[in-house]
Amino acid sequence: MNERPGSLPLGGRSCPGDHLGPPGRRLSAPWWEVAGRTALAGALGVPGLTFLMLQLLKVLGGISGLRSALPTLVIATCLLAVAWQAAHGRTLLPGLLLAAYAATLAARLVGVGDPLRQGNAVAVHLLVAGLGIAWIAGRHAAVRRRTLLPVQAAALGLGALCLAAAPAAAAEIGRLLGSALEPPVRTTTVAVGEPVPALRFTTLAGEPVTLQAPRVVYVVSFWATWCAPCLLELPELEAVARRAAADPAVRFLAVNTEDLAPESIRAFLDQRNLTGLPACLDPEGASDGLGVRSLPLTLLVKDGRVARRFEGYRNGIGVEIETEIARLRRMGRGSLEAAW
Repeated sequence: MNERPGSLPLGGRSCPGDHLGPPGRRLSAPWWEVAGRTALAGALGVPGLTFLMLQLLKVLGGISGLRSALPTLVIATCLLAVAWQAAHGRTLLPGLLLAAYAATLAARLVGVGDPLRQGNAVAVHLLVAGLGIAWIAGRHAAVRRRTLLPVQAAALGLGALCLAAAPAAAAEIGRLLGSALEPPVRTTTVAVGEPVPALRFTTLAGEPVTLQAPRVVYVVSFWATWCAPCLLELPELEAVARRAAADPAVRFLAVNTEDLAPESIRAFLDQRNLTGLPACLDPEGASDGLGVRSLPLTLLVKDGRVARRFEGYRNGIGVEIETEIARLRRMGRGSLEAAW
């Protein structure tokens, strides 16, 4: 193959700006190639490695079984494989993955009433995906001898964004792995229709909250900062809470199950624009008495009994919860007991 002097073969073609020493001896790739590959491989590989370690720790610790963890292990392994391809300059699969991820994020933003309430995390992820796609496109343009400016600008932006997001990503990874190292709590689940134990939560201001007021529908959602499905469910719950804010017979409690300071939880929710959802703490371990074994878990409580359990997150769960609240509001005590 005839190569232009001063070029580096990339995927069978030469890219301008590479630096070579004597003929046939490669010294270094251009800075924009190194920066782009490194940032793209990190953006894909770090989540894959984190999810792989998280699931392995849960399996080894007895928190989850191998069969339930297998889908996540497969996805994490695929992410690592695609990251390896990105690190070695193969951009087809990384580009397709970034395009699919960007389309998913964009559809999620378009499908909500107020995209700003989705928080800064979605915007950062969307920007990383967009810059990664721009770097790949600019790289192909450079290979065709068009211009280096697009790929250099994309590489600079992608590298700077990844460096800026590194501290927050490290903190999130620490929370995730820390949760997997916690010993599992074995509890007895409070089933629908069973009485709720005498429990007490506290607001971020330190005020006690119970679930004993008559004819009140309590929407109690248990969540954690490290729980990705919880962060998908909370915006939907907040939208329902805002619509029901004027109804004194409906009360929302977003109970954080971690041992965190109130200021940390308030800052976490403020960063994601989830200020309309009343947050609570669980200093006495009340969640253990309700059988909270996995997150997220949302309970509807009325007249001292569990009326409905929503375990895990699924798209549109806010609509389901709102419909169930309306049904419970129409039912008297006798109707509820008959339904149980």
